[in-house]
Amino acid sequence: MNRKLCLIVLFVFSAFGKGLFAAAPPMQEWQKCIGGLLQDIPSKLIRSQDGNTLLLSNVDSKNGDIAFNHGSTDIWLSKLDPSGNIIWQKSIGGSSIDIGTGLSELANGNLIISGYTSSSNGDIPSNKGNFDVLLICANSNGNILWTKIFGGTQVDLCYSQLQTNDGGFILGGGSYSDDGDVSGNHGDQDFWVMKTDSTGNLVWQQSSGGSDIDVCYTLAKDKDENIFACGTTKSSNGDVSNQHGNYDLWTIKYNPSGKILWSKTYGGTNYETAQTVIIDSHQKILIGGYTRSNNSDVIVNYGYGDSWIIQIDGEGNLLRQKNFGGSGSDNLYSILETADGGYLLTSGTTSKDINIENSLGQEDIWLYKTDNSFNKEWSHNYGGSSNDRPVCILENPDGGFLLSGYTFSNNNDVSGQHGSADIWLLSLSCKVPSAFYSTDPSVCLGDTLSISNASSYASQSIWSLNNVPYIKGNSAELYFTNTGFYQLNLNVQTCYYSSDLSTVIEVIDCKLPVVNFSVQSNSICVNSSIAFMDASKKATSWQWQFPGGNPSTSTVQNPEIIYSQPGTYNVMLTASNDNGSQTVMRLNIITVNDLPAVPIITLIGNEFSSTASKSYQWYFNNTIIPNATSQNLTADKQGFYQVEVWDQNPCSNISDPVYFSTTGIAESNRTSEFTVFPNPAISKIYIALPIYSEGLICIIGMNGQKILEKGITKQESLLEIDLTQYSTGIYKVLFINEKGNTIQKSIIIN
Repeated sequence: MNRKLCLIVLFVFSAFGKGLFAAAPPMQEWQKCIGGLLQDIPSKLIRSQDGNTLLLSNVDSKNGDIAFNHGSTDIWLSKLDPSGNIIWQKSIGGSSIDIGTGLSELANGNLIISGYTSSSNGDIPSNKGNFDVLLICANSNGNILWTKIFGGTQVDLCYSQLQTNDGGFILGGGSYSDDGDVSGNHGDQDFWVMKTDSTGNLVWQQSSGGSDIDVCYTLAKDKDENIFACGTTKSSNGDVSNQHGNYDLWTIKYNPSGKILWSKTYGGTNYETAQTVIIDSHQKILIGGYTRSNNSDVIVNYGYGDSWIIQIDGEGNLLRQKNFGGSGSDNLYSILETADGGYLLTSGTTSKDINIENSLGQEDIWLYKTDNSFNKEWSHNYGGSSNDRPVCILENPDGGFLLSGYTFSNNNDVSGQHGSADIWLLSLSCKVPSAFYSTDPSVCLGDTLSISNASSYASQSIWSLNNVPYIKGNSAELYFTNTGFYQLNLNVQTCYYSSDLSTVIEVIDCKLPVVNFSVQSNSICVNSSIAFMDASKKATSWQWQFPGGNPSTSTVQNPEIIYSQPGTYNVMLTASNDNGSQTVMRLNIITVNDLPAVPIITLIGNEFSSTASKSYQWYFNNTIIPNATSQNLTADKQGFYQVEVWDQNPCSNISDPVYFSTTGIAESNRTSEFTVFPNPAISKIYIALPIYSEGLICIIGMNGQKILEKGITKQESLLEIDLTQYSTGIYKVLFINEKGNTIQKSIIIN
């Protein structure tokens, strides 16, 4: 038979070719707009030692989420929980402009904030002239411990900070001054780098540059504490040599004492600047920023301006470079080394072509993931129809990311915008995807087969037919013109993870039955049942096979099957009519999960405690105790207590009942006062009682119910109990004396 397949594929997404099975973007988990009616912009995001997040921003608002403003622009420091909710916030500044640009957390929990200010009141003790560099130490709650001001009588700015191993701090920025704390200005704005000790006292400073504009935007240090300061220069004299034209990306390397070891310019004849520098875990030096050139060090330019990344060695030699972008403006703001050894490049983009696949509006936040050789793995745009720009990104413990930026949008990916520019937080998840889709396993010749993708945690879906990739998207429709068997595969991806699911589709002549079925659930717990629903066409009889199930076969159209052993199981259905029969087998369609271990209850005083599990529900005398869903429980009345626990599947198991008396429970090992024998027992037991005691003997069944109660007097010392009416199992025997004290023992009846 000629089984050549002719099909018509209807879908929304474009077909993919080479690189089809590369890594995929993360999933959007949650987003949050923070701010008020005016302009509020983040500048730094770091992970706190307690697992929360510290956010440094610059805010004009004094409403909405912003509790207070000193006047003009304030530095706003906040701590956020893992869902982006504000734990606490502090507004720092005076009546003029105060800008925070750097944030770090010390080992003792104190916070170091750097930036610049034109205030001289409020939290700012003084001003040396125009804008000054600002260094603040605050405690773990954001309360200021000390403040330092640096600069001269002109404008002095700070854009970046580093901690040093000796407890000091490196600050980088630009300075127009040549007095006060600044010396050696070459003209116009100089590239200014300084070091302080651990209490903010100036140790050394270097004002570098030429007669034009020179500025430091970003800092990094290597394992030997050498400092790499990167920014831009328009000078072609003084400390600057080999200038390529207009603005060059400029890097200076200092030793820990502030001595310049070398300086290098990189770029072409147009405009280059550095926005970020990192030294990765392999001591590779990577600098990212912006270029408009397409000559000298820059090989290609895609349009107005491109995101640009370069790698240099420890002597400043250019090892490699790469441009990313389209015909608009693209600017690289941060480089993050990811857990897989590659890099995540975070840019702002106004492009809608070339490297940009899903533009959303005016300016988007653009994530571009590469391997360690800058080869593309995936890219994705985030934002709304207005302007959105990234500032900082962190990698989460689960491999996902937390992105901070600012947004003027209130649609697409953005909601809850307060007005003007808001701080925008976007949590991106890298949870492991699970491939799943629903489709008929057989189809009539000439009919259309619809495929529906129901995968979880999947950011990218790729369909293949007979191992040939043909579509990227969520659904498709197939039209077959020849009978035969065809293997349909779905590969879903998120970040570094993927999952596959395959089905064999039979295209048949529909004089025969078209066999198909669905299942109530693909995952159950041991000893649970699953309902199977026949969805066959033109069938008059059915033969099911359930390996591992009970029953293992059935001729009922819609059977219900019990599985008593954990594992994965196949199911086969043969549907028949007068013209013949057709069979479909689904491999590993059923997953049966084992039950968690029976929880053990510990009772100390009136405090119950269960062995650990994912979730809990406590019972009193076989009745649910409302809101008793913790591992521990305080008993407040006499009776029998049990706990039911669930694992992640979720499957559950329940403990033996434990009796609690408000007047106290004696330990079961007090055998000298109360003896039960033989144990295990078959037909009867004997109970030897304490001498001169009276009270009650109770026997408690496996379900916690009282099945025997007998009063005893002081004269009785030995009781005989007939067991023939009891089922096999474990029972509790309780002796409650005249003081209300209880002694309990467990017996086994065989």
